[in-house]
Amino acid sequence: MTTTTPITTTEPEATVYRLPGCVQCDMTEKQMDKLKIPYRTVDLSEDAEARERFKAEGLLGAPVVETRGGDRWTGFRVEKIKSLGTKQRATAAVSQKCFGAARTAPSRPAGTPEARRAASPAAASAGSEVSR
Repeated sequence: MTTTTPITTTEPEATVYRLPGCVQCDMTEKQMDKLKIPYRTVDLSEDAEARERFKAEGLLGAPVVETRGGDRWTGFRVEKIKSLGTKQRATAAVSQKCFGAARTAPSRPAGTPEARRAASPAAASAGSEVSR
């Protein structure tokens, strides 16, 4: 049985091949949900072909995660999941920039650097000492 997370996307970033009752599988999916990484799941207890393919390749642990970019690992690997999330966010940012999403200017204090320095509390107290 194959299910997809509720995150809508045209193509998931990864496929998580899992087993029922697998704690590392649950942790992997929770971390991907937390980072909003779209993925689909495949139950290895119901997909004999995938199970045999992984066994032949020496991938004996669960989960097995395959990314759209071709990366593959077994077990709960938080650093790999975070890396996948970073790549996905970078791709989304490029898409927004390319397709004209609204851009906001970085927030900065008003005025010129000289005016900001003159208005700072340190400058005010230093100025009062000089004028005495």
